[in-house]
Amino acid sequence: MSLALFWSDAPRLQAQPTPFTSLQPGYTQEVFGAATIPNIMGGVAFAPDGDVWTKGCGSTAGALRFDLARSVTVNGTSIHPLQAGLSVTTAVGCGLTNHPDGRLYLNTSSGAQRIDADTGAVLGIIGPPGNLYGITVDPQTSRLVYAPATCTGTTTCTLVSVDPSSGNTQNLATFTAAASLEYVDGVTFDPTGNFILVAGRTGVYPTDTPYLYLLNRNGTLVRQLPADRFPDGVAFHTTPFYFVTNNNDGSVSRFDFPGDDLRQVPVQTVVASGGFRGDLTAVGTDGCYYVTQAGTRYSTGVTTGENSVVRICSTTGNFTPPPGVGPLVANAFGDIPLIAPNTWVSLKGSNLSPAGDTRIWKDPDFVNNQLPTRLDGVGVTVNGKNAYVYYISPTQVNILTPPDALTGPVQVQLTNGTTSYISTVQAQPQSLSFFEFVSSAGRRYVYGRHLADNTIIGPTTLFTGLTTPVKPGETIYVAGNGFGPTDAPVVSGAFTQSGTLPKPWPVVQIGGVPATVLFAGLVSPGTYIFNLVLPASLPDGDLALTATYNGLSIQPNLFITVQH
Repeated sequence: MSLALFWSDAPRLQAQPTPFTSLQPGYTQEVFGAATIPNIMGGVAFAPDGDVWTKGCGSTAGALRFDLARSVTVNGTSIHPLQAGLSVTTAVGCGLTNHPDGRLYLNTSSGAQRIDADTGAVLGIIGPPGNLYGITVDPQTSRLVYAPATCTGTTTCTLVSVDPSSGNTQNLATFTAAASLEYVDGVTFDPTGNFILVAGRTGVYPTDTPYLYLLNRNGTLVRQLPADRFPDGVAFHTTPFYFVTNNNDGSVSRFDFPGDDLRQVPVQTVVASGGFRGDLTAVGTDGCYYVTQAGTRYSTGVTTGENSVVRICSTTGNFTPPPGVGPLVANAFGDIPLIAPNTWVSLKGSNLSPAGDTRIWKDPDFVNNQLPTRLDGVGVTVNGKNAYVYYISPTQVNILTPPDALTGPVQVQLTNGTTSYISTVQAQPQSLSFFEFVSSAGRRYVYGRHLADNTIIGPTTLFTGLTTPVKPGETIYVAGNGFGPTDAPVVSGAFTQSGTLPKPWPVVQIGGVPATVLFAGLVSPGTYIFNLVLPASLPDGDLALTATYNGLSIQPNLFITVQH
């Protein structure tokens, strides 16, 4: 059976119009979420499941989380609601970023505050006190870079570089403004990490002056760019190459450079206008540009004082996600974000493969009987080593991890020829799951076959004419994933794998009644087979199937259909 049958792409919300009253051709826009908060929304970041975090500036209230999986209709517009039940206090801060270690970091008056990307909980603080605003990740070193508190009320600012794992702090780039700095707002690297863009204001409000500087890595001014619209958050675009700024005057500007050379004089155009005061920004795994605004315009034309997150997508090319913003990485069966060596893993996001390019590996992809590490230019590394790519699509890529030892948080990097995404996921020696089908109603059924005739087990409605229930007392086999080493070592990239699991073998129960395990072992790349004699006492119906091994369990809510 093709493994592609077991893995389905995640649904995506369709875009809605009119957050900005004017938008250039080649872009789409939608109000992603809206909320009433005491101050303005600033930084944007992303949860592991694609939810959008944003932080209110000048406040100790925790970040707000907009739920990607749900939508509600407000003023005739489909938007994503806030996730309920979050109650977290942070230091005063505004700028927010994802990091490849899987955490979020907030630029605060106390330093860079480490935040759990899934719960929003504060985990600690590192580095010197910040100026509250721009914070980013250096693509060359994966260190945090932000403006410290000392970059206020002076003409000279030294951006600091902080190692999130140790707290080690170094000076990175020192630049000098024409007048005393009021704010250093947006801080962004180009995709190579060779240049830094800083945006902000000098002077004192309301007579302050905006600036947009292009610096090299030591802070030397390469070029002062037009800043007449008061730029704030910055993001780069790939194919074609340019960058955009979210502006305080309710517009988005675009800067194109001859020969894609940032050292040349750019051409500035306006992508969007007629919005509300813009602030900081981020790019998601979907390759879209997420901006915060101090107001909301719904598709019916109704405007409110709610702050909003607006998503702008390009129909030609993609915006470039920074390090730390990557697809959701999980065990391919059950979607648990925990991986292991020689394990089937799924990456779910957007723009993961070229548009329209959906396929599994084929015979020509195997060279010298080795599993392919790339399909149509799409490749994945796990902890810096090539994984084996089985299936690609724009929204999902399935891989077999290399057999090398994995433990703790590891980086998973996907490249597709135009864009590189980096995600962080927990790893351990085993990550158990059974292969599964998901019915149209969302129920998960174990993938297996009747030993007698090799036909697929399952309710007759799962795949009409192909699946039949199991009978009490019969012998079947089911397929598993992530069960770890056998008595035969796995050769990395080998077309064949085999071996028997060490005993005691997994304990498999159906409806709480143990089945007899006749065999447990590896039969093909990453695929384990378990021969089971089913209990004779099983009743009819969908029964829960569980399995444990070495103190670990397979995914929950898995069923097998029994019929006498």
